[in-house]
Amino acid sequence: MTAEPPLEFSWRLPVGSLGREPRRVRLAADSAAREALARRFDLLALDSLVGEVTVTRAPDGPTVHVQGRMSADVVQACVVTLEPVAAHIEAPVDARFAPAEVLSAAGNAACEVAFSIEDEDPPEPFVDDSIELGELLAQLLGMALDPYPRAPGVTAPAWRDPELPVDDDAPPHPFATLVALKKNGD
Repeated sequence: MTAEPPLEFSWRLPVGSLGREPRRVRLAADSAAREALARRFDLLALDSLVGEVTVTRAPDGPTVHVQGRMSADVVQACVVTLEPVAAHIEAPVDARFAPAEVLSAAGNAACEVAFSIEDEDPPEPFVDDSIELGELLAQLLGMALDPYPRAPGVTAPAWRDPELPVDDDAPPHPFATLVALKKNGD
């Protein structure tokens, strides 16, 4: 069995340190963590990554609820020109954590499970009786990044615009038939 690589931004909060009152936590990635996360997400730069969350232990069970905000300042490469594109990202934080033994007991039945988009995500497992807040922020950052950043004034490539003339020497675009059907109303 191979060991898991270390996390770029690890910030563990021991569950045993939580009382019954909500606990406010502010965490910020240092320069080494930001550089490692920039490599992970193929960013030109990650200038800041900050989370401000409230951690609450459930009064009637072993789960822990984390709510708050994540903000980041990133620089990505334009997908058309490769110019730097700076962006400020704000995203909500809303996650639940539970002991691994509680989660495995709930999922022990060998049966098919159907999910719906409206279903609530299951809790994440504790890691050594701690909740990993740094990786939670890193994952939220990854989901919030623009998958196709564009520099100001840059438009989509010409093949995406069905109104522009087509180069007869160019190979046909794989979706050209669908574009034509949509244009004809079929």
